[in-house]
Amino acid sequence: MDEKELLKLIEKMADRGSYTSSEDSPSWNAYRKASEITDTSVIPFLNNLTGAIVQL
Repeated sequence: MDEKELLKLIEKMADRGSYTSSEDSPSWNAYRKASEITDTSVIPFLNNLTGAIVQL
């Protein structure tokens, strides 16, 4: 998963729309997909991203 895909996944995780069931929710599906990430090469990007957010 590249950085662009990670950012899209994070965007979907933040979706707070109204859905008939959690399984229809983009955020629910994004959280499920995120829980399946096993590639540790994404850790530095995520660490930098969270560091940038904390500095805001």
